[in-house]
This record gives sequence, structure tokens and C-alpha cells, in this order.
Amino acid sequence: MRILLDVDGILANCVESALSVLNRQTGRNHTSADISTFEFSCIASAAEETAMWAAFSETPGLVLGIPEYAWNVDAANKMRALGHQVCAVTTPRWDCPRWCYERAQWLRDRGFLHSEIVFTSDKSRIVGDVLVDDRFENVRDWQASHPYGRAVLCSQPWNRAHTWHDRITTLHELL
Repeated sequence: MRILLDVDGILANCVESALSVLNRQTGRNHTSADISTFEFSCIASAAEETAMWAAFSETPGLVLGIPEYAWNVDAANKMRALGHQVCAVTTPRWDCPRWCYERAQWLRDRGFLHSEIVFTSDKSRIVGDVLVDDRFENVRDWQASHPYGRAVLCSQPWNRAHTWHDRITTLHELL
């Protein structure tokens, strides 16, 4: 099987890193439980969010330092050991010049080959047997484009308002 894994919210805990930057910039103390939508607009103004992403652009190593969800990285490696092709399908941040380079390095450090990393803003174009994502719209659109595939929504605080028939908490549930 070809298993497509989103990165942020599945393998990488980008929300915690982004919140750390945002909290430092604003003096607030938000946690991931405060994120009720996919975007940060639920807790930050547009200017604050722009400044937060600018910090990722201006600070070398910030993307490389995003913590992993170790249990999901472990599950991805187990999927490979079972003979599945595992690909990281991640959205580029063109407003952050270091993003793609550091994200690719972050993934290589966790066992992904260059050929297993796909940057795209439209995941529905990528062919696979399974897509695991934390963004409802990505799961919905991918399933519509790949009706014989399995689209899985990984539960996170920011997608709890959405109903989807196939939800998991960790990638180990796919094994």
C-alpha cells in the first residue's frame, strides 16, 4: 500500500512551535486546546499570525526544531517495515523561505527518502491508497478524488467540530 501522511498535526507538532512563537510575541499563554479551527485566527489577529510565520522565515533552525509526535513517527517506520510505501505529503509555506528546505531535512532525519517527500497545496492530486491528515478539507477533497482510497482524519482539537467516518488518534491504529 501507498500511505500518504500529512506532516503538521500528524508527524510534526507544528502547533506547539507556532504557539511558542506567538505567545512569546504577544505575551499570551495559549495552548493547543485553544485552537478550535485549522487557522490561528481563532486566537490571533491577522497581523499577529503574519508576524508569527515571519519568525519561522527569519529564524534559521526553527522549522528543524519542530517537535515530532514520536508515536506517529514510530508507526510510520513500522508501516515501512511491513512493506508499505510511506510518503510525506506536506503543504509548502512559500512565505517562509526556509520552510521547504528545513522541512525536507526534518523528514530525512526521521527516515524519509527524498523521493518520499511531496510538497503540494492540493493533496487531492496525489495518488495513494490511504491519506492521513488533520485538516478536514484535505481529507474530504482527497476522498472525493480517490473514491477507492481510504481518507483518515487524525483527531486534533482544531478539527473536533467536523464529522468524518474514519478517525484515528494515532497512526498505530492503522497497523
